[in-house]
Amino acid sequence: MLGELLAHTTSAPYVYSHRWKQGDLVVWDNLATLHTASPCDSSRHHRLLYRAAVR
Repeated sequence: MLGELLAHTTSAPYVYSHRWKQGDLVVWDNLATLHTASPCDSSRHHRLLYRAAVR
């Protein structure tokens, strides 16, 4: 059953993939989102990440 749930939640209608551009801001809810980082070529691209928590 867990495999079926994972397949369902990671199917195309529920997946968002972002193509980063300078100045972009993406916000998500960690409690309600399955997420993973995509690879980043750190020799060519500088990544600046901030984390904010709201309780």
